[in-house]
Amino acid sequence: MKCLTFDQFMAYLDSELSSTESSAFEEHIHACADCRKQLAVLKQEWEALDALGEDVPQLSDSFTANVMGKIAALKLDIEEPIESIDVAGQACSMNKLDDSDNSLGQITTEFSSSAASEQASPVSVERTEAAPSTSRRLRSKWPRRATIALACVILLTAISFTMSDVFKSAVEVYLNKTNVEMTVEDLDPAIVRKAEEAIKMVAANKDMKLYGVAERTGRTGTRIVSTTRAPNLNEDLKQLAMTARDATVRINNEGMVQWVSVLAEHASIDETYLKTMQTFLRQQADYNGSGKVKEFGYDFETEEYHFIGQDFKIKINKNTGDVTDAFIPHMKVSEVDERVVAAAKQALKQFAGEKPKILNMPVVLTNARHSMQMPPYVEKDIWDVMDEMGYYVITIGAKTGKVWSISDGGRLPSSKTDMEKQFDKPIYTKETAIAAIGEKVKGLFGIDLEEYELHHKLNEYTFVKSSKPSVKGSVNEKGEFWGLEVIPEDGIWN
Repeated sequence: MKCLTFDQFMAYLDSELSSTESSAFEEHIHACADCRKQLAVLKQEWEALDALGEDVPQLSDSFTANVMGKIAALKLDIEEPIESIDVAGQACSMNKLDDSDNSLGQITTEFSSSAASEQASPVSVERTEAAPSTSRRLRSKWPRRATIALACVILLTAISFTMSDVFKSAVEVYLNKTNVEMTVEDLDPAIVRKAEEAIKMVAANKDMKLYGVAERTGRTGTRIVSTTRAPNLNEDLKQLAMTARDATVRINNEGMVQWVSVLAEHASIDETYLKTMQTFLRQQADYNGSGKVKEFGYDFETEEYHFIGQDFKIKINKNTGDVTDAFIPHMKVSEVDERVVAAAKQALKQFAGEKPKILNMPVVLTNARHSMQMPPYVEKDIWDVMDEMGYYVITIGAKTGKVWSISDGGRLPSSKTDMEKQFDKPIYTKETAIAAIGEKVKGLFGIDLEEYELHHKLNEYTFVKSSKPSVKGSVNEKGEFWGLEVIPEDGIWN
Protein backbone atom coordinates (compact mmCIF):
# COMPACT_ATOMS: atom_id res chain seq x y z
CA MET A 1 0.00 0.00 0.00
CA LYS A 2 1.45 3.35 -1.04
CA CYS A 3 2.20 5.59 1.92
CA LEU A 4 0.28 8.79 2.49
CA THR A 5 2.28 11.98 2.86
CA PHE A 6 1.80 14.74 5.38
CA ASP A 7 1.13 17.05 2.46
CA GLN A 8 -1.85 14.89 1.53
CA PHE A 9 -2.98 14.81 5.15
CA MET A 10 -2.88 18.60 5.41
CA ALA A 11 -4.63 19.02 2.07
CA TYR A 12 -7.40 16.78 3.37
CA LEU A 13 -7.74 18.67 6.66
CA ASP A 14 -7.83 22.00 4.83
CA SER A 15 -10.58 20.78 2.47
CA GLU A 16 -8.31 21.12 -0.55
CA LEU A 17 -9.02 17.66 -1.93
CA SER A 18 -11.85 16.86 -4.28
CA SER A 19 -14.64 14.62 -3.01
CA THR A 20 -13.09 11.70 -4.89
CA GLU A 21 -9.65 12.36 -3.41
CA SER A 22 -11.15 12.80 0.07
CA SER A 23 -12.96 9.48 -0.20
CA ALA A 24 -9.75 7.77 -1.29
CA PHE A 25 -7.92 9.33 1.66
CA GLU A 26 -10.57 8.13 4.12
CA GLU A 27 -10.55 4.63 2.66
CA HIS A 28 -6.78 4.50 3.03
CA ILE A 29 -6.94 5.64 6.66
CA HIS A 30 -9.55 3.04 7.51
CA ALA A 31 -7.51 0.33 5.79
CA CYS A 32 -4.10 1.27 7.18
CA ALA A 33 -3.62 0.47 10.87
CA ASP A 34 -0.22 2.16 10.99
CA CYS A 35 -1.63 5.44 9.68
CA ARG A 36 -4.47 5.30 12.19
CA LYS A 37 -2.01 4.78 15.02
CA GLN A 38 0.07 7.75 14.00
CA LEU A 39 -2.94 10.02 13.57
CA ALA A 40 -4.27 8.83 16.92
CA VAL A 41 -1.04 10.00 18.52
CA LEU A 42 -1.38 13.39 16.84
CA LYS A 43 -4.93 13.69 18.14
CA GLN A 44 -3.87 12.79 21.68
CA GLU A 45 -1.01 15.27 21.54
CA TRP A 46 -3.25 18.08 20.38
CA GLU A 47 -5.74 17.34 23.15
CA ALA A 48 -2.95 17.88 25.69
CA LEU A 49 -3.15 21.56 24.80
CA ASP A 50 -6.34 21.77 26.84
CA ALA A 51 -4.12 21.77 29.91
CA LEU A 52 -2.19 24.83 28.80
CA GLY A 53 -4.95 27.16 29.96
CA GLU A 54 -5.85 30.68 28.87
CA ASP A 55 -2.40 32.21 29.30
CA VAL A 56 -0.95 30.76 26.10
CA PRO A 57 -1.82 31.41 22.44
CA GLN A 58 -5.12 29.76 21.65
CA LEU A 59 -6.27 28.08 18.47
CA SER A 60 -9.16 29.57 16.56
CA ASP A 61 -12.65 28.06 16.72
CA SER A 62 -12.51 27.41 12.99
CA PHE A 63 -9.28 25.43 13.37
CA THR A 64 -10.78 23.41 16.20
CA ALA A 65 -14.01 22.62 14.35
CA ASN A 66 -12.46 22.02 10.95
CA VAL A 67 -9.19 20.24 11.61
CA MET A 68 -9.81 18.48 14.90
CA GLY A 69 -13.33 17.55 13.87
CA LYS A 70 -11.94 15.73 10.88
CA ILE A 71 -9.28 13.95 12.90
CA ALA A 72 -11.85 12.84 15.46
CA ALA A 73 -14.19 11.69 12.72
CA LEU A 74 -11.56 9.26 11.47
CA LYS A 75 -12.30 7.12 14.55
CA LEU A 76 -8.68 6.72 15.58
CA ASP A 77 -9.27 5.10 18.96
CA ILE A 78 -6.79 2.35 19.75
CA GLU A 79 -7.41 -0.49 22.17
CA GLU A 80 -3.99 -0.52 23.85
CA PRO A 81 -2.04 2.59 24.96
CA ILE A 82 0.83 3.35 22.63
CA GLU A 83 3.93 3.61 24.80
CA SER A 84 6.11 4.41 21.82
CA ILE A 85 5.83 4.57 18.07
CA ASP A 86 8.87 4.27 15.86
CA VAL A 87 7.47 6.09 12.89
CA ALA A 88 10.54 5.45 10.77
CA GLY A 89 10.00 1.74 11.20
CA GLN A 90 6.35 1.66 10.21
CA ALA A 91 5.38 -0.05 6.98
CA CYS A 92 3.18 2.88 6.04
CA SER A 93 4.56 6.21 7.22
CA MET A 94 2.75 9.54 7.14
CA ASN A 95 5.76 11.19 5.51
CA LYS A 96 6.28 14.67 4.27
CA LEU A 97 8.45 13.80 1.29
CA ASP A 98 11.33 15.98 0.18
CA ASP A 99 14.11 15.67 -2.37
CA SER A 100 16.23 13.57 -0.09
CA ASP A 101 13.29 11.38 0.91
CA ASN A 102 14.02 11.86 4.60
CA SER A 103 12.35 9.49 7.02
CA LEU A 104 10.25 10.92 9.79
CA GLY A 105 12.71 10.05 12.48
CA GLN A 106 11.40 8.70 15.74
CA ILE A 107 8.56 10.03 17.81
CA THR A 108 8.10 8.66 21.29
CA THR A 109 5.12 9.51 23.39
CA GLU A 110 3.10 8.13 26.27
CA PHE A 111 -0.47 8.61 27.22
CA SER A 112 -3.29 6.99 29.08
CA SER A 113 -7.00 6.85 28.68
CA SER A 114 -9.26 9.49 30.15
CA ALA A 115 -9.96 9.33 33.84
CA ALA A 116 -13.50 8.67 34.93
CA SER A 117 -15.47 11.81 35.60
CA GLU A 118 -16.65 12.63 39.09
CA GLN A 119 -20.04 11.37 40.14
CA ALA A 120 -22.79 13.92 40.38
CA SER A 121 -23.44 15.31 43.83
CA PRO A 122 -25.35 18.20 45.37
CA VAL A 123 -23.74 21.56 44.75
CA SER A 124 -21.16 22.01 47.47
CA VAL A 125 -18.37 24.37 46.59
CA GLU A 126 -15.00 23.22 47.82
CA ARG A 127 -11.75 25.05 47.34
CA THR A 128 -9.65 22.47 45.64
CA GLU A 129 -6.17 22.40 44.26
CA ALA A 130 -6.01 22.79 40.50
CA ALA A 131 -5.19 19.68 38.53
CA PRO A 132 -5.09 18.73 34.90
CA SER A 133 -8.49 18.22 33.32
CA THR A 134 -9.92 14.86 34.34
CA SER A 135 -10.72 14.18 30.72
CA ARG A 136 -7.12 14.79 29.69
CA ARG A 137 -5.19 13.21 32.58
CA LEU A 138 -1.89 11.95 31.29
CA ARG A 139 0.61 9.75 33.10
CA SER A 140 3.63 10.58 30.98
CA LYS A 141 6.24 13.20 31.84
CA TRP A 142 4.71 16.61 31.33
CA PRO A 143 7.77 18.36 29.87
CA ARG A 144 7.92 15.84 27.04
CA ARG A 145 4.14 15.78 26.76
CA ALA A 146 3.77 19.53 26.46
CA THR A 147 6.62 19.75 23.97
CA ILE A 148 4.81 17.25 21.77
CA ALA A 149 1.57 19.16 22.18
CA LEU A 150 3.18 22.40 21.10
CA ALA A 151 4.79 20.64 18.17
CA CYS A 152 1.42 19.29 17.13
CA VAL A 153 -0.04 22.77 16.74
CA ILE A 154 2.62 23.66 14.25
CA LEU A 155 2.30 20.29 12.58
CA LEU A 156 -1.42 20.71 12.02
CA THR A 157 -1.43 24.35 11.00
CA ALA A 158 1.50 25.06 8.74
CA ILE A 159 3.82 22.14 8.10
CA SER A 160 6.74 23.28 6.00
CA PHE A 161 9.43 21.10 7.46
CA THR A 162 10.08 17.40 8.02
CA MET A 163 8.98 15.66 11.18
CA SER A 164 12.57 15.49 12.38
CA ASP A 165 12.45 19.31 12.61
CA VAL A 166 9.00 19.59 14.17
CA PHE A 167 9.90 19.71 17.84
CA LYS A 168 12.72 22.23 17.48
CA SER A 169 10.68 24.42 15.14
CA ALA A 170 7.56 24.19 17.30
CA VAL A 171 9.33 25.52 20.35
CA GLU A 172 10.95 28.28 18.32
CA VAL A 173 7.63 29.39 16.85
CA TYR A 174 5.97 29.20 20.25
CA LEU A 175 8.72 31.33 21.77
CA ASN A 176 8.13 33.92 19.07
CA LYS A 177 4.53 34.17 20.27
CA THR A 178 5.14 33.89 23.99
CA ASN A 179 8.40 35.15 25.40
CA VAL A 180 8.81 33.57 28.81
CA GLU A 181 12.49 34.33 29.25
CA MET A 182 11.73 37.13 31.71
CA THR A 183 11.22 37.59 35.43
CA VAL A 184 9.57 40.37 37.39
CA GLU A 185 13.02 41.91 37.81
CA ASP A 186 12.82 42.85 34.13
CA LEU A 187 9.63 44.85 34.70
CA ASP A 188 8.96 48.33 35.99
CA PRO A 189 8.63 47.98 39.80
CA ALA A 190 5.40 49.98 39.61
CA ILE A 191 3.85 47.28 37.40
CA VAL A 192 4.96 44.57 39.80
CA ARG A 193 3.36 46.44 42.71
CA LYS A 194 0.10 46.67 40.77
CA ALA A 195 0.21 42.93 40.16
CA GLU A 196 0.83 42.24 43.85
CA GLU A 197 -2.03 44.52 44.85
CA ALA A 198 -4.31 42.74 42.40
CA ILE A 199 -3.50 39.39 43.98
CA LYS A 200 -4.36 40.76 47.42
CA MET A 201 -7.84 41.56 46.11
CA VAL A 202 -8.62 37.88 45.60
CA ALA A 203 -6.19 36.28 48.07
CA ALA A 204 -6.00 38.70 50.98
CA ASN A 205 -4.59 36.21 53.46
CA LYS A 206 -1.94 34.70 51.24
CA ASP A 207 1.58 35.97 50.67
CA MET A 208 2.60 34.92 47.16
CA LYS A 209 5.82 36.01 45.50
CA LEU A 210 5.62 36.86 41.81
CA TYR A 211 8.41 35.61 39.63
CA GLY A 212 7.78 34.56 36.01
CA VAL A 213 6.66 36.80 33.16
CA ALA A 214 5.19 35.69 29.85
CA GLU A 215 4.99 38.54 27.37
CA ARG A 216 2.30 37.92 24.80
CA THR A 217 2.81 39.77 21.57
CA GLY A 218 0.65 39.96 18.48
CA ARG A 219 -2.98 39.23 19.23
CA THR A 220 -3.15 40.61 22.76
CA GLY A 221 0.05 42.48 23.49
CA THR A 222 -0.32 41.71 27.21
CA ARG A 223 2.00 40.43 29.90
CA ILE A 224 1.20 37.51 32.14
CA VAL A 225 2.86 37.84 35.53
CA SER A 226 2.67 34.73 37.69
CA THR A 227 4.17 32.75 40.53
CA THR A 228 5.79 30.37 38.05
CA ARG A 229 9.40 29.90 39.14
CA ALA A 230 11.41 28.90 36.07
CA PRO A 231 11.36 31.55 33.34
CA ASN A 232 12.77 29.36 30.58
CA LEU A 233 10.15 27.59 28.48
CA ASN A 234 12.06 24.34 28.17
CA GLU A 235 12.65 24.20 31.94
CA ASP A 236 9.15 25.33 32.77
CA LEU A 237 7.07 23.05 30.56
CA LYS A 238 5.80 21.00 33.48
CA GLN A 239 4.36 24.00 35.28
CA LEU A 240 3.17 25.61 32.06
CA ALA A 241 1.37 22.51 30.87
CA MET A 242 -0.37 21.90 34.18
CA THR A 243 -1.11 25.60 34.69
CA ALA A 244 0.35 25.02 38.15
CA ARG A 245 0.44 28.68 39.08
CA ASP A 246 -0.85 29.83 42.42
CA ALA A 247 -1.60 33.24 40.96
CA THR A 248 -1.73 34.85 37.53
CA VAL A 249 -2.08 38.53 36.63
CA ARG A 250 -2.69 39.92 33.14
CA ILE A 251 -1.41 43.44 32.45
CA ASN A 252 -1.81 45.42 29.22
CA ASN A 253 0.82 47.49 27.44
CA GLU A 254 -0.30 50.62 29.29
CA GLY A 255 0.53 48.98 32.61
CA MET A 256 -3.10 48.50 33.62
CA VAL A 257 -4.15 45.31 35.37
CA GLN A 258 -6.87 43.57 33.36
CA TRP A 259 -7.33 40.29 35.15
CA VAL A 260 -6.16 38.36 38.20
CA SER A 261 -6.83 34.78 39.21
CA VAL A 262 -5.70 32.44 41.97
CA LEU A 263 -6.22 28.80 42.77
CA ALA A 264 -9.34 28.40 44.88
CA GLU A 265 -7.39 27.06 47.85
CA HIS A 266 -5.69 30.45 48.20
CA ALA A 267 -8.71 32.62 47.46
CA SER A 268 -10.46 35.01 49.82
CA ILE A 269 -14.02 34.74 48.58
CA ASP A 270 -16.80 36.89 49.99
CA GLU A 271 -19.47 34.52 51.30
CA THR A 272 -22.21 36.60 49.67
CA TYR A 273 -20.83 36.01 46.18
CA LEU A 274 -20.09 32.39 46.98
CA LYS A 275 -23.68 31.74 48.06
CA THR A 276 -24.99 33.50 44.96
CA MET A 277 -22.94 31.16 42.79
CA GLN A 278 -24.07 28.09 44.74
CA THR A 279 -27.72 29.11 44.54
CA PHE A 280 -27.48 29.74 40.81
CA LEU A 281 -26.05 26.28 40.14
CA ARG A 282 -28.72 24.62 42.29
CA GLN A 283 -31.40 26.37 40.25
CA GLN A 284 -30.12 24.88 37.00
CA ALA A 285 -32.11 21.72 36.45
CA ASP A 286 -29.60 20.54 33.87
CA TYR A 287 -26.56 20.87 36.14
CA ASN A 288 -25.47 17.68 37.89
CA GLY A 289 -21.84 18.52 38.59
CA SER A 290 -19.87 18.75 41.81
CA GLY A 291 -19.86 22.54 42.03
CA LYS A 292 -16.22 22.59 43.10
CA VAL A 293 -14.40 25.85 42.43
CA LYS A 294 -10.97 25.34 40.90
CA GLU A 295 -10.04 28.95 40.22
CA PHE A 296 -11.25 32.34 41.43
CA GLY A 297 -10.61 35.52 39.51
CA TYR A 298 -11.52 39.16 39.01
CA ASP A 299 -11.89 41.12 35.78
CA PHE A 300 -10.99 44.79 36.33
CA GLU A 301 -12.55 45.93 33.06
CA THR A 302 -16.01 44.44 33.65
CA GLU A 303 -15.80 44.46 37.47
CA GLU A 304 -16.83 40.83 37.69
CA TYR A 305 -15.76 37.96 39.88
CA HIS A 306 -15.16 34.70 38.01
CA PHE A 307 -15.85 31.31 39.56
CA ILE A 308 -14.30 28.57 37.46
CA GLY A 309 -14.87 24.88 38.05
CA GLN A 310 -14.25 21.72 36.09
CA ASP A 311 -17.74 21.87 34.64
CA PHE A 312 -18.89 25.49 34.92
CA LYS A 313 -17.86 29.11 34.66
CA ILE A 314 -19.90 31.81 36.37
CA LYS A 315 -19.43 35.58 36.44
CA ILE A 316 -20.91 37.78 39.19
CA ASN A 317 -21.00 41.56 39.03
CA LYS A 318 -19.09 43.05 41.96
CA ASN A 319 -21.45 46.02 42.36
CA THR A 320 -24.86 44.39 41.91
CA GLY A 321 -24.05 40.93 43.22
CA ASP A 322 -25.95 39.40 40.30
CA VAL A 323 -24.90 36.57 38.01
CA THR A 324 -24.18 38.08 34.60
CA ASP A 325 -22.78 35.16 32.64
CA ALA A 326 -22.82 31.39 33.04
CA PHE A 327 -21.48 28.54 30.96
CA ILE A 328 -22.06 24.83 31.56
CA PRO A 329 -20.18 22.68 29.02
CA HIS A 330 -19.58 18.96 28.63
CA MET A 331 -23.16 17.75 28.90
CA LYS A 332 -24.89 14.81 27.25
CA VAL A 333 -28.12 15.27 25.30
CA SER A 334 -29.80 12.91 27.76
CA GLU A 335 -29.46 15.72 30.35
CA VAL A 336 -31.12 18.28 28.08
CA ASP A 337 -34.80 19.14 27.63
CA GLU A 338 -36.20 16.71 25.05
CA ARG A 339 -37.83 19.56 23.14
CA VAL A 340 -34.47 21.25 22.67
CA VAL A 341 -32.91 18.03 21.38
CA ALA A 342 -35.85 17.36 19.06
CA ALA A 343 -35.58 20.87 17.61
CA ALA A 344 -31.86 20.37 17.01
CA LYS A 345 -32.41 17.04 15.26
CA GLN A 346 -35.06 18.55 13.00
CA ALA A 347 -32.80 21.50 12.17
CA LEU A 348 -29.96 19.15 11.27
CA LYS A 349 -32.18 17.34 8.78
CA GLN A 350 -33.33 20.59 7.21
CA PHE A 351 -29.77 21.82 6.87
CA ALA A 352 -27.85 18.66 5.95
CA GLY A 353 -30.48 16.24 4.68
CA GLU A 354 -32.37 13.28 6.08
CA LYS A 355 -29.27 11.20 6.79
CA PRO A 356 -26.27 13.51 7.26
CA LYS A 357 -22.87 11.87 7.47
CA ILE A 358 -19.34 12.71 8.50
CA LEU A 359 -16.74 10.70 6.61
CA ASN A 360 -19.43 8.24 5.55
CA MET A 361 -20.59 7.77 9.14
CA PRO A 362 -24.06 8.84 10.33
CA VAL A 363 -24.17 12.04 12.36
CA VAL A 364 -25.51 11.52 15.88
CA LEU A 365 -26.14 14.44 18.21
CA THR A 366 -24.64 13.43 21.54
CA ASN A 367 -23.29 16.48 23.40
CA ALA A 368 -24.53 19.88 24.53
CA ARG A 369 -23.50 23.03 26.36
CA HIS A 370 -25.65 25.67 28.04
CA SER A 371 -24.82 29.38 27.82
CA MET A 372 -26.60 32.17 29.69
CA GLN A 373 -26.05 35.92 29.74
CA MET A 374 -27.90 38.58 31.64
CA PRO A 375 -27.72 42.40 31.61
CA PRO A 376 -25.50 44.32 31.08
CA TYR A 377 -24.72 41.77 28.38
CA VAL A 378 -27.03 40.89 25.53
CA GLU A 379 -29.68 38.64 27.04
CA LYS A 380 -29.08 35.05 26.08
CA ASP A 381 -30.25 31.61 27.16
CA ILE A 382 -29.25 29.03 24.58
CA TRP A 383 -28.22 25.44 24.05
CA ASP A 384 -25.55 24.33 21.62
CA VAL A 385 -26.31 20.76 20.59
CA MET A 386 -23.62 18.91 18.63
CA ASP A 387 -22.25 15.59 17.48
CA GLU A 388 -19.46 13.91 19.40
CA MET A 389 -16.72 15.68 17.44
CA GLY A 390 -18.36 19.10 17.56
CA TYR A 391 -18.64 19.00 13.78
CA TYR A 392 -22.26 20.09 13.47
CA VAL A 393 -23.38 22.66 16.05
CA ILE A 394 -27.03 23.69 16.34
CA THR A 395 -28.02 26.56 18.64
CA ILE A 396 -31.51 26.36 20.16
CA GLY A 397 -33.28 28.86 22.41
CA ALA A 398 -33.72 27.36 25.89
CA LYS A 399 -37.04 29.13 26.47
CA THR A 400 -38.51 29.45 22.98
CA GLY A 401 -37.14 26.34 21.30
CA LYS A 402 -36.23 28.49 18.27
CA VAL A 403 -33.36 27.56 16.02
CA TRP A 404 -30.86 30.41 16.15
CA SER A 405 -27.98 28.99 14.16
CA ILE A 406 -26.49 25.90 12.59
CA SER A 407 -23.02 25.24 11.24
CA ASP A 408 -21.00 22.50 9.58
CA GLY A 409 -17.39 22.67 10.77
CA GLY A 410 -16.29 20.40 7.96
CA ARG A 411 -16.93 23.06 5.35
CA LEU A 412 -15.19 26.03 6.93
CA PRO A 413 -12.79 28.04 4.77
CA SER A 414 -9.28 26.64 4.61
CA SER A 415 -6.94 27.92 7.30
CA LYS A 416 -4.60 28.93 4.46
CA THR A 417 -7.16 31.18 2.83
CA ASP A 418 -6.44 34.89 2.50
CA MET A 419 -9.96 36.00 3.43
CA GLU A 420 -9.71 39.54 2.07
CA LYS A 421 -8.26 38.41 -1.23
CA GLN A 422 -10.48 35.34 -1.65
CA PHE A 423 -13.80 36.94 -0.72
CA ASP A 424 -13.31 40.57 -1.71
CA LYS A 425 -15.70 40.15 -4.64
CA PRO A 426 -19.09 38.57 -3.88
CA ILE A 427 -19.79 35.06 -5.07
CA TYR A 428 -23.55 35.55 -4.82
CA THR A 429 -26.12 38.11 -5.83
CA LYS A 430 -29.33 38.38 -3.85
CA GLU A 431 -31.12 36.15 -6.35
CA THR A 432 -28.48 33.44 -6.46
CA ALA A 433 -28.06 33.48 -2.67
CA ILE A 434 -31.79 33.02 -2.18
CA ALA A 435 -31.73 30.20 -4.71
CA ALA A 436 -28.97 28.53 -2.69
CA ILE A 437 -30.32 28.92 0.86
CA GLY A 438 -33.82 30.42 0.64
CA GLU A 439 -35.68 27.18 1.31
CA LYS A 440 -33.36 26.17 4.13
CA VAL A 441 -33.75 29.56 5.81
CA LYS A 442 -37.52 29.30 5.52
CA GLY A 443 -37.51 25.80 6.98
CA LEU A 444 -35.04 26.53 9.77
CA PHE A 445 -36.08 30.00 10.84
CA GLY A 446 -39.48 30.58 9.23
CA ILE A 447 -38.14 33.62 7.35
CA ASP A 448 -38.82 34.47 3.70
CA LEU A 449 -35.82 36.32 2.25
CA GLU A 450 -37.54 37.73 -0.82
CA GLU A 451 -38.25 41.16 0.70
CA TYR A 452 -34.88 41.43 2.41
CA GLU A 453 -31.84 43.41 1.27
CA LEU A 454 -28.51 41.63 0.90
CA HIS A 455 -25.23 42.96 2.32
CA HIS A 456 -21.88 41.35 1.57
CA LYS A 457 -18.70 41.41 3.67
CA LEU A 458 -15.95 38.94 2.81
CA ASN A 459 -17.45 35.46 3.16
CA GLU A 460 -20.60 36.63 4.96
CA TYR A 461 -23.93 37.37 3.30
CA THR A 462 -26.40 39.15 5.56
CA PHE A 463 -30.06 39.64 4.70
CA VAL A 464 -31.60 42.63 6.50
CA LYS A 465 -35.07 44.12 6.77
CA SER A 466 -36.26 46.96 8.98
CA SER A 467 -37.69 45.80 12.34
CA LYS A 468 -37.12 42.17 11.42
CA PRO A 469 -34.49 39.61 12.42
CA SER A 470 -31.46 39.51 10.14
CA VAL A 471 -30.14 36.31 8.58
CA LYS A 472 -26.44 35.73 8.04
CA GLY A 473 -24.91 33.00 5.91
CA SER A 474 -21.20 32.16 5.75
CA VAL A 475 -19.53 30.49 2.77
CA ASN A 476 -16.24 28.76 1.98
CA GLU A 477 -14.04 29.06 -1.11
CA LYS A 478 -16.33 26.76 -3.05
CA GLY A 479 -19.32 28.96 -2.36
CA GLU A 480 -20.87 26.41 0.00
CA PHE A 481 -22.87 27.84 2.89
CA TRP A 482 -21.36 26.17 5.94
CA GLY A 483 -23.24 28.27 8.50
CA LEU A 484 -26.60 30.02 8.87
CA GLU A 485 -27.74 32.16 11.79
CA VAL A 486 -30.47 34.54 12.84
CA ILE A 487 -29.65 37.87 14.49
CA PRO A 488 -32.71 38.96 16.54
CA GLU A 489 -33.91 42.51 16.09
CA ASP A 490 -34.31 42.96 19.86
CA GLY A 491 -30.93 41.40 20.64
CA ILE A 492 -32.40 38.62 22.78
CA TRP A 493 -31.49 34.98 22.21
CA ASN A 494 -33.64 32.66 24.30
